[in-house]
Amino acid sequence: MNIPQERFTKVNGIRTRHFAEGEGSPVVLIHGWGGSASGWLPSFGALATRHRVYALDLFNHGLTGQLGSRSLKAEDMAKFVNDFMGELGINRAHMIGHSMGGGISLQMAINFPERLGRLVLADSIGLGKEVDKSARVASLPLVGECWASLTYRNDIAKYGKELRASAQNPASITDELIENLYRVERSPEHARMVLRVFRLWFDWTGQKKSVYDAIIRKLPSIANPTLIIWGRQDATVPLSHGEFAARRMPNAHLEVIDKCAHVPMFEQPEMFNRLVLEFLNE
Repeated sequence: MNIPQERFTKVNGIRTRHFAEGEGSPVVLIHGWGGSASGWLPSFGALATRHRVYALDLFNHGLTGQLGSRSLKAEDMAKFVNDFMGELGINRAHMIGHSMGGGISLQMAINFPERLGRLVLADSIGLGKEVDKSARVASLPLVGECWASLTYRNDIAKYGKELRASAQNPASITDELIENLYRVERSPEHARMVLRVFRLWFDWTGQKKSVYDAIIRKLPSIANPTLIIWGRQDATVPLSHGEFAARRMPNAHLEVIDKCAHVPMFEQPEMFNRLVLEFLNE
């Protein structure tokens, strides 16, 4: 697995961690809730063989700073990505978003269409209310804080075991990936930051209407060629959301990966990378 050089740049005064490698047309990778640029490590090297690839830690995630008292909504995250692109001189790029990153990518397509070429959505949120019950408990007062304190403990062995247990193909999750994720994503400070974001996007009933309603209404207007990738066994966000988006978006195509839950680049990296590279090079 290729481990790219860790870089930092200021975006609107926020110290922002990112990777940037490869040559060719630009590709920007947007991680999901609670994640970081390190979540793209199983794909980064493969994509960088044909493209100039960027992956960033969103604000309130990873080693990027907090947005402070300002809003943490999807629109604000999309603006942050747009400003990140401007800071690095990226005029236009293909975009790949996983989970929350998919919702942000869709928001980018709505708010900054001139910035986007092709679009890849992997098990994206922003397409409906339904999410797994276990993904909603963090919205509850005190329960979320308890969850964060238990989840983000100093125990890499336990973390690795739980990560593999959540995957349909645990053998694909290497010790090297676990070590890189743990270093960036498993700290009490990170937990507190992402909990703030989560509670603006979700409540006990699922995704907030304020998150998905505007995106759903705009889906027919998103004309970018779009590849939607979904794990058939995804229990976090249902496959029906991907099927719905494929019907509503005029230039979208759905690929369903078997023996895969919510994180296809972890669970089926070879299949995921092949689908993405073929699509980007059409």
